Amino acid sequence: MNYLTYSLKLDNEDSNEYYELVSKISKDFTGKCLRDTGDILKDFMCFIENNEIENLRTREEYFIELLLIGVVIKEYINNARAFKVITRGVFSFLNKLRMKSTGKNKYKIDELRGKLMSKILIKKKYVNKNISLDDIKLIIKWLQATGDFNEEVIRLNNWMKFLENRNNEYIDKVVIECENLNNYLNDIGEKQLHIYTENVESYLKTYGIEHKYKEDYIYCGKSEIQYYFNMVSAEIMNDVYKEKFLKCRGKLVFLPACMRQINTSCKGIIENMGYKCINCSKVCNVSKLTALENEYKFKVYTIPHESLLFNTYDEENNQVGVIGIACVLNLISGGWKALRLGFNPQCIVLDYCGCSNHWMKKPLMTNINYNRLKELTN
Repeated sequence: MNYLTYSLKLDNEDSNEYYELVSKISKDFTGKCLRDTGDILKDFMCFIENNEIENLRTREEYFIELLLIGVVIKEYINNARAFKVITRGVFSFLNKLRMKSTGKNKYKIDELRGKLMSKILIKKKYVNKNISLDDIKLIIKWLQATGDFNEEVIRLNNWMKFLENRNNEYIDKVVIECENLNNYLNDIGEKQLHIYTENVESYLKTYGIEHKYKEDYIYCGKSEIQYYFNMVSAEIMNDVYKEKFLKCRGKLVFLPACMRQINTSCKGIIENMGYKCINCSKVCNVSKLTALENEYKFKVYTIPHESLLFNTYDEENNQVGVIGIACVLNLISGGWKALRLGFNPQCIVLDYCGCSNHWMKKPLMTNINYNRLKELTN
């Protein structure tokens, strides 16, 4: 299988047009939807503050979480209704074990996870009834079992605690608003963003041949609405944290392994934050970004896998700005992880996917929009 599921450049020399478009879309979308969901967001923020669940964040951030609820309901309600909750412990054990494992052990665990996912988690049960609080609880348990939605589950659990203290009429109101948000996002996406993700649909028709029984089956099976969600939400998050990011005394840029040149093995040196480029290749995009360190006053590190990324909270993290560069589907979860650990994030979308683990038969060196990098750092 060889698919560019998305491309921000299309036939252009760069992705400037995409960034102009998605910036406008996110502002228009947020403005309208914040008005429509204002009462719910106000209630939720009061709940967060009164119960000292976390330091209160912005309305825009909680709005993204509300939108997330609508997206996962649409995407996974039928999977959740078919989910045998009794199996959750097995998935939880394997997911935790995977985080501690490396090499062959990790491969064997992923092999087992993939088989169990394909036999249990991808099953669907179609029931013609309204979404209930119990349905949302099932969705969260299903998401947790996959191991692919750790940051999302943390935030959805806060909403679950909030809704458990509300009556059925209020819960129905929230569910309807979430579904409306999802539908509105999908309409906008189909009309304006689909040109960048038009290969997703054809990819999903055949990807099961390559990915069934593999641990990335659910991750690779995400439909276009999740691409739209990450594209729009990333712009919102960047706007929210731009000022704090610029004030940080230290700045880090984390790159995915797919930005490395593909002709020879990477000779990067492992450090605390990730792999440090030694500029062994002039054609390598990691090397090109590393060459900008002094000009842009940041440090560049390559992260082969998200699990290697920062994992501990430190009080000094709030003085550090992080630019995460990632494939569309990893943007928001990576930003949420950075936030949870106290960093001030910004993100840049890879112009196209190129990873041979998920999308391509042979790896394709990926790249970013350098104008976008300049905008975020100035």
